[in-house]
Order: sequence, then structure tokens, then C-alpha cells
Amino acid sequence: MLVRSYLTFPAGTLVKVKLELQKGSSPLQFEARVVRTIETDCMGLQFNQLDAKQGSRLQEFLLPLILTAI
Repeated sequence: MLVRSYLTFPAGTLVKVKLELQKGSSPLQFEARVVRTIETDCMGLQFNQLDAKQGSRLQEFLLPLILTAI
């Protein structure tokens, strides 16, 4: 996942991620590893041990966004 942030970390850094996908629902929380940094405000993250339920929630959130971008 590409993340834009005012603070970036070097490749290899383990970070904790908390995503609020929908107001009022419980946020997704998981660990990810920074796999690359792009310029001064973007990082590529690789998810670590995202369970099936979390993966499904993330997919349901992202799929419509991806389809509208095509």
C-alpha cells in the first residue's frame, strides 16, 4: 500500500498502522514493514500478518476506490 505522510521512515522499518475505514466502525490495526520511500512524503508498506477478517474489510473498502480509478 502506498501511504502519503508528513513523516516517513526508512525501508525495513516496522510500523504500526491504524486505519479508520468508516466513521463509527472499529479501526483496522496491524503491523507493516516499510519497503520503500518515495520522495519525502510517501512510503510503500507491506502488511504483516493481516488476518482474513482484516483483509476482507480492507478489500471491501479499497475495491470500489480502485475500480473508479480505472
